[in-house]
Amino acid sequence: MTKQPAANRTNKKRQMTSSDLPKRNHMLAGQQPKYFSRLTAACLQTRSLRVGALSVATTMGALGLAQVACAQPVSYGMQDSSVDYFSAAAQAADRGDVSALFNYEQLMSGGLFAMYPTYWRMNLDLNAQSSAAVSQFVRQYPDSVMAEKLVADFAEAKAGSGDYASVRQVANLVTNGDRSERCAVALGFNSGGDTMRALAEKSDVWLTTLKQPALCDQLATELNNNTLISNQDRAARLKRMLRKGKTGDIMALSSRLGTPIPYAALSEIQLSPSAYFGRFGMQPNNQTNQYLYLYAIGRLAEKSYREAAIQLDYDIKQDNQR
Repeated sequence: MTKQPAANRTNKKRQMTSSDLPKRNHMLAGQQPKYFSRLTAACLQTRSLRVGALSVATTMGALGLAQVACAQPVSYGMQDSSVDYFSAAAQAADRGDVSALFNYEQLMSGGLFAMYPTYWRMNLDLNAQSSAAVSQFVRQYPDSVMAEKLVADFAEAKAGSGDYASVRQVANLVTNGDRSERCAVALGFNSGGDTMRALAEKSDVWLTTLKQPALCDQLATELNNNTLISNQDRAARLKRMLRKGKTGDIMALSSRLGTPIPYAALSEIQLSPSAYFGRFGMQPNNQTNQYLYLYAIGRLAEKSYREAAIQLDYDIKQDNQR
């Protein structure tokens, strides 16, 4: 089964979309590959849906019903009863009714739509799920969009809460991941000591100053303690964090480099960069003061690029006269 590209999994976090409907009935139906026939244009015309007032999950339920409304069993002599409960299960998911979803799991067991109440129930509170339960879902519904979504979202949720052990337990099941999902997996590896696999995302997260997913920011911060990160790597990132004003990263990186920058010094510059520039010429020429100068220029640039350029030009001329 061809997986959806990560970039096309729109509205991925927590909401269902039309892409989540069973697209290959022969795969999901298991031993009944010809159980449902293709919908015909005439059937679609006679069974149009009123979806304007429906919620997302309920609309999904209605669409699911439409998909099988015209299906014709070919040789098995019985209709899949899971379709009869699909819409009601979707509404239960909208309500967040875990008890009802458990019940629909039993009623729909073995049917074409059996995975949906289980997916919806687990997705209501991903942090409450175990890695074993998520892995079981993936094994039960291999190569399905729902399994791909569930395990990836689970890894993100657990990485966000700092449960890296659970992330590692499902890491090999995360496929076709977007940036946030890949960073979640790398966080798990980094915490577990798998330093090489943790570095898989380094080129995308380590030196960037652009906005990126929160888990990628978190990964870049935690890579500071990765044994394969060199001091040259740390110095390059520190300069960028000084310009961006990332206080936590500045303090952590400078400490690892042996030139710790105190929070008080950063706070003082933050309050008044101009006061710092007024006394900069009297400061000793050392690595710490060079770092603080970068931080001060960055804060001034946030206010005005023009003022920062004038200040930099002035300081260069003053330095040349020394």
